[in-house]
Amino acid sequence: MTEPMKPSYWYCDACTRCLLHGEYRFNCTVCDNYDYCEQCFTTVDPPHPHRMVPELAYGREETKECAGVDMATAIRAAIAMYSDRHCMGTRDVDKENPSHYMDSYSWLTFKIIGDRSKNFGHGLRRLIEPRGIPDNGTSIHFMGDIEQAGSIKQYDYVTIKPDDCLTIINTSGSTGFPKGAMISESAFRATFPRWCLPSSLERITLSYRPLAWAADRDAVITTFLSGGRTGFSTEDPSRLMEELALVRPTYFGGPPSIWNKIYTEFKTSLALLT
Repeated sequence: MTEPMKPSYWYCDACTRCLLHGEYRFNCTVCDNYDYCEQCFTTVDPPHPHRMVPELAYGREETKECAGVDMATAIRAAIAMYSDRHCMGTRDVDKENPSHYMDSYSWLTFKIIGDRSKNFGHGLRRLIEPRGIPDNGTSIHFMGDIEQAGSIKQYDYVTIKPDDCLTIINTSGSTGFPKGAMISESAFRATFPRWCLPSSLERITLSYRPLAWAADRDAVITTFLSGGRTGFSTEDPSRLMEELALVRPTYFGGPPSIWNKIYTEFKTSLALLT
């Protein structure tokens, strides 16, 4: 007996049909919460006046019980709970002209991100000797090769204690040479008190700052644990306004220089319209 498709949180504003979980919805980039199903997107005449982009419709997820309260358990629970949702995306590149970026993003699901992360970790473990330095100097390995190696031989998860160092977060260097701060598992986990809770609200983040810093690291992980998705910038400051329009984040933080840039762009656009 096949499992019936469950409804999503969205419906088509043209035919009023409830969209199914996993179905694509075509979302208006101007109108608030306005979507078409694929059929209406291609057949409605006259077509909707604004640009519509394909987004994934999803319904309520089943809550996953966490066996522990550590960060590793939370990440694995998020991957399992939101497996078929979009998780992370990068801007598309023109295949015929790699120096040119397209006006679209491609997204990977939580399952794909989870599988690739695990394979990459297993592959790294095969290459790295703990506290050892190769005698023959530095070796260069491609990420795809490491993932492939990790998919062949896998290891047990490593459990760390609450006071063990989980990560290193660097200062920005604005007041001196950047410093790496060692953050324990319990201290880092305290930054994310809520995770894996079903919600109809989709959190979308645009990551444009180095992930070695706390700001975007925390934003990406918070988005991940809530089942949201993160679009990564091309790291070209001149394209920031384009990418904000493409990703359309529901959360966006920045220093004063970024907000001044956005305000300047707004005034320029407003002057052109008037």
